[in-house]
Amino acid sequence: MKARIKAISKKKGITYVEVMMALLFAGISLTSIMSLVIMGMNLRKDSVDLQKAISLAVIEMDKLKSKDKALSESGEYEAFPGFKYSYEIKEEEVDLFAVAEEGGKLDELMPQDEKTEEREDSETGGIITVLHYQVTINYGDNKEYVLDYYKGNLPGK
Repeated sequence: MKARIKAISKKKGITYVEVMMALLFAGISLTSIMSLVIMGMNLRKDSVDLQKAISLAVIEMDKLKSKDKALSESGEYEAFPGFKYSYEIKEEEVDLFAVAEEGGKLDELMPQDEKTEEREDSETGGIITVLHYQVTINYGDNKEYVLDYYKGNLPGK
């Protein structure tokens, strides 16, 4: 009878090793979950900062579009700590034929001999002067958002 009681009592309950294994498993699970929560919070902050940078760049670009001369400036936003802006307006010459060739559309539209004739016949030779507006918003740890806009001048104006 005593042997039977001992056999039954050995089968019931949990051992110290089983408790420690369960605690180890729970600790690893909670650590993984917490790291995912922290990563999600960091991604949310990055997303909010990027949205602020985009909005600030659009606002700066809207201010610049009315200007028609080369200039540049930079500064910081008092209302948005950690956000800095810089903008530049400069004249650039753009070869429209080269742009079309880079896009791969010019070959589809006309053969090589017609391209040469078209360039020679055009009033500008395919080269036009544009104003290149560029706004850069720097934020966070070496992050930046750049917004470009081009405004062309028609020949004779």
